[in-house]
Amino acid sequence: MHHPPDGPPPDVLAALREGNTIEAIRRLRNASGLGLKEAKDAMDAWQRDGVAASVRPGTVPASVMQAAQRGDRMAAILLLRQHAGMSLKEAKAAVDALPRSGPPAVRAGPRDRSLWWLLAIAIAAFAAYHLSGPAA
Repeated sequence: MHHPPDGPPPDVLAALREGNTIEAIRRLRNASGLGLKEAKDAMDAWQRDGVAASVRPGTVPASVMQAAQRGDRMAAILLLRQHAGMSLKEAKAAVDALPRSGPPAVRAGPRDRSLWWLLAIAIAAFAAYHLSGPAA
């Protein structure tokens, strides 16, 4: 029994990009010697993963890796699409799978904003109370 390769071979990947899953399975069976069920299961797994499993850090252009490492996700996706001819979904999944060393994106969520407003209101109330002087 043969095991499926880590990622689809280039000709299988080309058939997948064309949307021809049956041809991709046929090509995978010819290339690997897998049975029909094993080839279909491997194809399903690759499609579920957005075919990003075949894109490894060593196989992407340096410009894509640099953009991903500095945290510029959009640039990395666009560069990967241009280089590999991937769909937006495939490139996004592939870039998300790449290691990043840049600073993580920090976003203030609704809860964070409400805390700032609560703090601002408390300071304003405190200032108003102390500036109004003692009540007569």
